Order: sequence, then C-alpha cells, then structure tokens
Amino acid sequence: MEKKFNWYIINTFPNSEYNVLKNIQQVIKNNGLSEFLAEIIIPTQEIKRISKKTGLPTGKTSTKILYPGYIFAKMAINNEILSIIRYINGVIGIGGSKNKSNPQPVSQAEMESVFKRMGEIRSSMYSNYKTGDLVKVISGPLKGSSGRIISIDTNTGVCKIETIFFGNLIPANVDFADIEKII
Repeated sequence: MEKKFNWYIINTFPNSEYNVLKNIQQVIKNNGLSEFLAEIIIPTQEIKRISKKTGLPTGKTSTKILYPGYIFAKMAINNEILSIIRYINGVIGIGGSKNKSNPQPVSQAEMESVFKRMGEIRSSMYSNYKTGDLVKVISGPLKGSSGRIISIDTNTGVCKIETIFFGNLIPANVDFADIEKII
C-alpha cells in the first residue's frame, strides 16, 4: 500500500521545539518508522540585528522561530505514528485534531506561505501560479500592492507583474517569495 504524505503541525511547549524535534527523529528511527516521516522542520527566519545605541545594523544575525511552539512534519499518518509522537516528552498534541485519532493535515497553500516566510522556494510551488493570475505582494518595496502575473522565471525566482503605481499600470519585477495568489 502506498503511503500518503501530508504536512501536520505538532504542538510543543514554547522554547522546547529543538529538543522535541530531536526526540521525534530519534524515537521514529529507533522504532524503525523512518519511512513514515519524510521531513520535519521548525520554521525559522534570519533576522539582522540592530544596535540599540545607533539604530544601525550590527552585521550580526540571529535566528527567530516563526511559529513558537510548533513543529511541521511531513508524514504518513497511522495509529502507531500518532501514539508514538503524542507520548514524546514536550509534545502537547498534533494540531488540527478535534478527534485525537484523526488530525487534519495542513493545506499546500498554507505550507507554501510557511516556506515563503522562511525564504525557501520549492520547485513544486511554481506549478500553482500561471500567467494571468492575480497576486498580492506580501513583502518588499511593493508590499500591499496587487497585480497580474506577466511572466515567471523559475531559474531566477523572479516574477514580472503588472501593477498600478502612482495611477499608472506598470510592469515590475518581484521575487517569487514576495507574492501570494489572490483566490
């Protein structure tokens, strides 16, 4: 039987995400269930540090956890995996599960948003966008504006969109990570 992999959210205590991630990987490996866990991540983002005295960048960066208390796991769910993960120290539960035996997977659109916030673009994301789609710019200099996709360069990760700027319709290049589809 072919395994169906989906993304799930594992709830943890804040500030214990890395320990829980390590424990999940170890327990899954020790129980010979690695084939059911495709990927597990703690979404993070590099933040440039700013000097309190001068207000200027220090040249140093720090890592910020985007969703404190949450780990994202791409896995094929079965009762054995669920019970093993639920009883790992630091795990509160598996998100979206009103019914404890049937957690709800995270949608592809939601995971796309997570990856974009991390600054990670996966090739499978491009297939969700095509010329003519309406998008909004979620970061960068054109943040808050919307437009229509003219072209997508998958090699460079740049989209050309047509947007209104100072009352005129203009083409603008934006990073693929900076756009979100308007549904």
